[in-house]
Amino acid sequence: MLSMFLIGFCRTKKTLCHRALERFMLHSDYYVRRREITKEFSKSRLLLYLMFIILVFFPWVSFGFNSFDVQPWILFFGLAIVLIFIKRQGDLLFLLVVISLPIVSQLIAVLFGSDIDFMLFQRGVASYIIFACVYIIQRNSLNLYPVFYKYIFLINLFYLVVGFIQITFPEISFDWAVHGRTTGVSGDRGVYSLSVEPTAFGLFLLILSVIHLVSIDQSNRKKVYFIVALNALAILFLAQSSTAAIYMLLGVILLGFSGLSVKDILFIWFLTFFMGITYIASHEDSRLLLIFSNFLSGDFLEVFLLDESAFDRIMATIHPLIASYKNLFMPGGFYLVSSLESIDISWIDSSLQSYHAGNKIMSLWGGLIAETGFFGILLLFIVTITLIHRVNLLTKIKRRKYYLLFLFLFLLGFSSVGISLSVVPFTLALIISKIEKDIEYVQK
Repeated sequence: MLSMFLIGFCRTKKTLCHRALERFMLHSDYYVRRREITKEFSKSRLLLYLMFIILVFFPWVSFGFNSFDVQPWILFFGLAIVLIFIKRQGDLLFLLVVISLPIVSQLIAVLFGSDIDFMLFQRGVASYIIFACVYIIQRNSLNLYPVFYKYIFLINLFYLVVGFIQITFPEISFDWAVHGRTTGVSGDRGVYSLSVEPTAFGLFLLILSVIHLVSIDQSNRKKVYFIVALNALAILFLAQSSTAAIYMLLGVILLGFSGLSVKDILFIWFLTFFMGITYIASHEDSRLLLIFSNFLSGDFLEVFLLDESAFDRIMATIHPLIASYKNLFMPGGFYLVSSLESIDISWIDSSLQSYHAGNKIMSLWGGLIAETGFFGILLLFIVTITLIHRVNLLTKIKRRKYYLLFLFLFLLGFSSVGISLSVVPFTLALIISKIEKDIEYVQK
């Protein structure tokens, strides 16, 4: 009661002293709540949620059992947890809708003459099940999250340590844990830590940084800023991913419009500038530096045509969208993109790149629209309208922060982040839960 009175008083007096008091009271309530959680829930439930966290944040670790990119462990565990413990009809209906989406889409595609590859179909349906199960479990575990955020922090550090070992001692192999597409430092490419490739490692660190910033009230602010800064350094010097670096720069730019104080914005931009200068001094011939030099000189086309990695990320979205357009945005199932011919990109009568997606669509939005057609477009429209309606219930500053956050995540969906990556639904569930909590706070 006293804490709520003090917070209400702080709202009327927006001085630095009152804002500090507000943060102190919220932080104190957090620690009290964390102690209550450990007493409220059984040890078995706490252990299950810890296993859930581990499986979500180690999606590529196979321990040598198979050569899959994304592992099926979270699929089996998540589906079992949802079917055994989740009783709310709304959650079960959500699971049924998400599972039905790829199945119905594939049936429609077959009825319209498309071929079917049962291996691709099984893998595709499994991806949608992973998304639904992880989202449902996290939405139902909001009260447990404050206790277990520290494990996400430690997992983040563990990825960084493994990446540092790989770049410092390239002779040490982690093939026993993950099936990496690259081995150690390859040319001007970075390391992949416990993912499958440097770009996946870099994008994973970006998503982890989003989780840290959303969870800033679950930990000390300085610790959050520290781990986010470490992730930024790792993207540049460990992963050395041009795609992740471009998205990181985009995130820094968006932070400047998020309502932070001028002091915080200047510090973030100065830190980014310092990292960039340090990177340039130590990597004069890197692909990332070539991309930025072309970008600054106005050679926008060459940015994507001359860098194989950046080209693949862009075409991984364009290619399935072209396939869906030629299919009149009808559901294409999981064989549509494979049937499309390669796309040749030419510049001044010279063929520079040829692209074919193969059997996998390495793009969240490209895959969703190519596989489910107008169903996916309708789903995106409904989700967008619903989120806008909920976010508009918040204060102006909160609205701006969430709109910029969703803009960043939307653009991130055009990279090689797929629907089967378990941290994607986890992050989405965390953000939506945070929005609902903020709405409750505003309406009190």
